[in-house]
Amino acid sequence: MLFFFGYCKFGVEICEDLWAPVPPSAMLSLEGAEIILNLSASNATIGKGEYLRSMVKQYSGSNICTYVYCSAGAGESTQDLIYSGHSIISENGTILKENQKTIDNDYLLICDTDLGKIRADRRKNKSFKDCQVFYEKITEKITTIYCGDEKIKNSRANGE
Repeated sequence: MLFFFGYCKFGVEICEDLWAPVPPSAMLSLEGAEIILNLSASNATIGKGEYLRSMVKQYSGSNICTYVYCSAGAGESTQDLIYSGHSIISENGTILKENQKTIDNDYLLICDTDLGKIRADRRKNKSFKDCQVFYEKITEKITTIYCGDEKIKNSRANGE
């Protein structure tokens, strides 16, 4: 699903979607999502942080979007798995913010992202526009949820 909130469109992935050969973020971005949120419970392993960092950078760059990855924290670890709480915010191939502790819990990761630049870069990028046309039949199946929009309030009032 794609969410439209005010002036921003965002899509949500769940954990393993990031690791898919063709992740939902690709289709969500082609349908207009400027921000992708990945809500994850990916266990921590040696070397995974750097690999994850490179994937988030790559997906934010190829989708020309802001990609926000947030993993389960240390408080959610068990005897079998350790969750690091690793979180990353990347915009168009550049990491803007990342938590620095190896194992983290109870924190906020906040930064600004330039949606105007993302929109302008998408308008200029021929490959992105070509993909939007090529995958149009697939992306038209994505459900868009309008949050806080008068259009929704009016359509409900009219029984639509």
